[in-house]
Amino acid sequence: VSFGSTSAQPSVVSYLVVAGGGGGGSSGCEDPKFLKPVPVDGSTVPSLSEFAFLASDTDRDTLVVEINGAAVPTQITPLRNGDLQVNVVPPAPITQAGKVRITAKAQSSEGCAGFAAFYINVQP
Repeated sequence: VSFGSTSAQPSVVSYLVVAGGGGGGSSGCEDPKFLKPVPVDGSTVPSLSEFAFLASDTDRDTLVVEINGAAVPTQITPLRNGDLQVNVVPPAPITQAGKVRITAKAQSSEGCAGFAAFYINVQP
């Protein structure tokens, strides 16, 4: 591929660098991740009395967990690798048949937002 005269190459390269670097500010910012839910997303349980997951790249002070739209308290344990073990205990075990929606949202230490939804089927 030829860019024409040699004097045009730097401006083309500069343009490409500027165009490639203007990607909306998301480069270099890790979104929080919510992994390894227990019970597993989409599983069926007789009742839901506890839910747990790992949070990675997460500022623990910004973490909010909701069950069916209502905020619930969490127990957060920092792990050696920097991840967080998050345990969620609803105020009372959920035994009514149906789908339970558990959401987690937080920011990373860089300020990027993350969100995840998990669905557990309760079938007493």
